[in-house]
Amino acid sequence: MAWVEKRPQGWVVRWRDAEGKHSTRAYGSKAAASAAAVEFEQRTAPKRRQRRHSARPVEQLTVAQIADLWRIANEGDASRMRRPGAAEYLTTAVAQVVRTCAGKGWLMPGDITPAAATSLRRANPKTVSILRGMLRWARDQHGVPFDPLVYAALRPAPSRRAERDLLTDRQARYVLARARRWKQMPLFSCLMAYGWRPVTACRLRVRDFNHKTGTIRTAVKHNGQPWEHPMFPEHVAMLRGLAADRPGDAPLFLTPRGKPWRISARGAAATLTVWYRRNIAPKRPGNVGNIYALKRLAISRMLTGAWPWPQSLSPADVCLFTGQRSAEIVVRYFVTQADRARKLVGNSGAQGALTPRMLPDTAGVPRGPA
Repeated sequence: MAWVEKRPQGWVVRWRDAEGKHSTRAYGSKAAASAAAVEFEQRTAPKRRQRRHSARPVEQLTVAQIADLWRIANEGDASRMRRPGAAEYLTTAVAQVVRTCAGKGWLMPGDITPAAATSLRRANPKTVSILRGMLRWARDQHGVPFDPLVYAALRPAPSRRAERDLLTDRQARYVLARARRWKQMPLFSCLMAYGWRPVTACRLRVRDFNHKTGTIRTAVKHNGQPWEHPMFPEHVAMLRGLAADRPGDAPLFLTPRGKPWRISARGAAATLTVWYRRNIAPKRPGNVGNIYALKRLAISRMLTGAWPWPQSLSPADVCLFTGQRSAEIVVRYFVTQADRARKLVGNSGAQGALTPRMLPDTAGVPRGPA
């Protein structure tokens, strides 16, 4: 609990915790100090008394209070707040959950029924995902109970991304041909080879590429830690031409008009994604999906040891190039045409079927190392 005390320099706010007593700087008036004390109490979790031979008391928190405490807890995580757009995401997420729950009359977590949770999951899966995380956090940190059936109903449905077909040789050649036409061959060739996220490529600067060592410095997803990995000789040659006679802080990849690819406040490469859908993704030969189809293709070829990779890479090895934080995430992107064929024959097909070449000699692009 915080309280206000008068000092010669002015009014200060004092509080006590496990480490002892603390105080703030002096405020010019008692009203300002009292307002600071109230603000401190609102963003500080209440202290719970531990009783012997009795059950732990349960905090009766509303959905709005849970959302606000969840936001404060995440704002105190320095690693999370270093992510691009973290503050905006937390503010938007809290407002979205509070507005949705208030509209449905869900004042307390107990007001949510399994049927209502299932209906909301189908209508607004993004809000449901945030709400489920908040309720799980409140259960673990404050002991707030809620129905396990509701928790299961809020669980998102299996992603349809895993069911999408892998790009065929013809589609991959078409994408690269279109990229060459728009003078975007280096960008899309790297996306297909190393499995970068689109926003990773958009954030790269000229100084991140070292043509002498043949390496490029990217950032690990979410934590933003720098990571350097080698590149194939053909990509080194491509990027050497892009980086020549340009300042180190300039973007490495530019739009067809010579401008930087714009990154949104939430840290998404929305401009590149939209441009890909309008100028690269064709109706013929077949729909190639969104730009993440290139990431799925790259990771699948890494894991199977298909060209340009001389041997199969483990999921942990794939992380060295994609910048993913864990091997489990890499496996989600693993798609092969052989998997689809096994499903059609009831898993009785031969394991380890050969994977066709993505880019035959007629593709007109540099070949990988032998």
